[in-house]
This record gives sequence, structure tokens and C-alpha cells, in this order.
Amino acid sequence: MIRPVAKCPCADAERVHRINNMAKRRFLEKPPLTEAEGLTALIMMGVGLTLGGISVTIFMALSAAAQGSWQELWLSGQLNF
Repeated sequence: MIRPVAKCPCADAERVHRINNMAKRRFLEKPPLTEAEGLTALIMMGVGLTLGGISVTIFMALSAAAQGSWQELWLSGQLNF
């Protein structure tokens, strides 16, 4: 015959408390950015936008060559921006 095991009411409460603590540790919010981190992010965005703009400008200029390939025009000195 199997005897029922009496459950301690505090066991469930302790388990719930442990699970809640694990969830809190997993999803803690990151502290706000410091001034140095914000400045670094702005500098990186500026550099990225600048390099992107330069790349697009060069691509558009090379794509706009009317006659001949842009390599031939560049080497002959006829390619102007």
C-alpha cells in the first residue's frame, strides 16, 4: 500500500520564491548609458554615415560614366567628379 506523503506548505512557497529570483536575475535591466558610452556611440554612427556617404558618392560617380568603362576613363584622365 502506498502512503500519501504530506507536503510542507512552505516547500511550494520556497520553490516559487526561488523561481522568481531566477527570473529577476535573468531579466535585470541594463543601467543607462554613461556619457562616455553615448559619445562613443555617436562617434561610431557619424563615422559609419560618413563612410557610407563617401561610398555611395563614388559608386554614383563611377556609374554615371557615359562612354567606355570607368577604368578606361580613369586611366586616360577623362573621368571627372
